[in-house]
Amino acid sequence: MRGSAIKTILEDQMLECTPLKVQASKIKRARSRTTGIPSFTCEEPLGPNFSPSAKSQECHQLPCCTAAADSIMRVEAETVSQLLGGKYSHLYDEKIIVDCRFPYEYEGGHIAGAVNAPTAEALETLLLQRPPSDKRVVVILHCEYSIQRAPSMASLLRRRDREVNMHRYPALHYPEIYVLKGGYRNFFSFFKQQCEPQNYVEMNDQAFASDCRQRMVQFNRQFKRTKSMNDSSLSRSFSATVAGGALFMAQSPTMPQRSSSSSSLPARARRLGRTQSARPGINLIDFAR
Repeated sequence: MRGSAIKTILEDQMLECTPLKVQASKIKRARSRTTGIPSFTCEEPLGPNFSPSAKSQECHQLPCCTAAADSIMRVEAETVSQLLGGKYSHLYDEKIIVDCRFPYEYEGGHIAGAVNAPTAEALETLLLQRPPSDKRVVVILHCEYSIQRAPSMASLLRRRDREVNMHRYPALHYPEIYVLKGGYRNFFSFFKQQCEPQNYVEMNDQAFASDCRQRMVQFNRQFKRTKSMNDSSLSRSFSATVAGGALFMAQSPTMPQRSSSSSSLPARARRLGRTQSARPGINLIDFAR
């Protein structure tokens, strides 16, 4: 009898600890068995008037969903088709479709009315050189699959828009930025009649192999973040690095210097000698010589 009572108490405690709310399912990034190309799936799409960041003036009036790769919202090809057809004309004064593919892809076939901006410089010239003043503008970016080029360019546009409007935060020139889910390949598959010309040239087309390699290197170079030890900013900092049992100490030339009596070479040499004799395991290099 006592054992059954204890069991009942434990079961009640487990029920009390059971969470009442189930977390929303995460975005899954599946990989197609046929093409091997990652595709973003959203199990719970977000409806119109959704604003994940109202404080920063970002708004999303189109049906959209999130992606695991970045914070830019994704829209379906059907939504873009409806936008071009005028379904959402009451929400926007202007709609801008940015094709981030390379020129030979764009010329081979693109969404009607899309503007080609294959580089970061072209994107900034297109949208930030003469930004809209009082228009309600929606911007949709895409590349072939919208996996690398378009998301990178969309994130760049959001960051540069934030920098340009830093003096009047949280205002933005383009509060609504989307990436076309599945890219031009997906849109062309279902809405070929809304493309001009009605054709599709792949990025890896053998006829443009050389051009593709050069442009891809240039594109990656724009977004490649490296930490170089030769950077000029490092020369103005004080650093101490231990490598291979040796301690390297460098002092910035811009730092205030000591008096001439205390910074004379003989005195410095004597100090280094005393330190070396006290700690024979450490080699000190004096860069002031």
